[in-house]
Amino acid sequence: MKVTILHNTDRDASFGLNTRLEPGKQITQPRSHQLVRVFQFEQPEDYLQHVLEDVYWRLNVGEDPDFGEPDQIALDYRALRLRSLSIGDVVQIEDGSDLCPDGYYALDRFEFKPVAASQLAITTTR
Repeated sequence: MKVTILHNTDRDASFGLNTRLEPGKQITQPRSHQLVRVFQFEQPEDYLQHVLEDVYWRLNVGEDPDFGEPDQIALDYRALRLRSLSIGDVVQIEDGSDLCPDGYYALDRFEFKPVAASQLAITTTR
């Protein structure tokens, strides 16, 4: 399956996908945060939740020898000087799954949540 990483570049990205900070509260706005495609790789087919957990681990600590043998995909990701995945970033998984027909999953505080393509503003370059 093909995995694509999209970084959220909005000033309010740390509050979650399409969430804005206004005085005293966080609100979800209809205007989408800007997402940039930054990396793509092939992942062996597996249960969707395992894939998302693996992507998170791989791109956050997978290159660090303190966590075991460095992963080549993680090393390639870091060689591009890309940051760790953060709240508001999106992972696209192209696997033909019906769980999330568009294949987009936004990183939230504790999990990845399916998100419709219509809620995303994606650019092709950083």
